[in-house]
Amino acid sequence: MFLRNMRNLFFVMAPLMLFVFIYSNFIQKPKDPITYVGAGDPDMERARAEGRATLPTFLEHLKNPAPDESHFLVKFRLDRKQVLGGAQRGAFAGPDEEPDEFIWANRLNVTAEGSTVLGFIDDRPRAKGFHSGQPVAIPLDDVVDWGYSKGGVMQGNFTTKVLLAKLPPREAEQAKRAMGWR
Repeated sequence: MFLRNMRNLFFVMAPLMLFVFIYSNFIQKPKDPITYVGAGDPDMERARAEGRATLPTFLEHLKNPAPDESHFLVKFRLDRKQVLGGAQRGAFAGPDEEPDEFIWANRLNVTAEGSTVLGFIDDRPRAKGFHSGQPVAIPLDDVVDWGYSKGGVMQGNFTTKVLLAKLPPREAEQAKRAMGWR
C-alpha cells in the first residue's frame, strides 16, 4: 500500500517538477545582468559625485538638445515615493528587505519648477513593486548619474564606467562599443 501511494505521488509530482524546471530555465525571461558594488566603494562614490556635480550641464542639454543629441537618461536610487499614480498597500518591499538599487530612467522631462525629473524606469528592477516602463518623479537631489548620446557617443555615464571595470573584458568591450566609446 505504501509503495503504491508513493508511486502515485511520483506520477503527480514528476510532471509538476518538470514544468517548473522547464519554465525557470527556458521560458521565463532572463533578468538583466546586474553588477553589485559594495557600499562606500570609493570609485563609485567619486563617479556619483561627478554625476551630481555636472548635473546642471546635463539639464541644459536635456532642455535644449542639439540636433545630434538624444537618448537622455538619469540614474537614481529606487524609492517608493518616486512612483507616480497609485500603488497598492504592501506592493513594495520594506526598507530592510531589499538592498539599495540604482537604476536608469528615460523619456525625461524637467518639471516647471525645475526640481524634479519625470521619466519612466528604463530597466527591469529587482525591487518589489517596480517594473520597467513605470512612471517616476525623481527629485534632482536623488540623481546620481546621467547620460545622453551625442553623435552616437554616450556622454556622462560616470557610474557605468566604474561598473565596466568590474565586468569580464569581453563584456566590457561589447558595452564600450555599444556606448560609442570604441
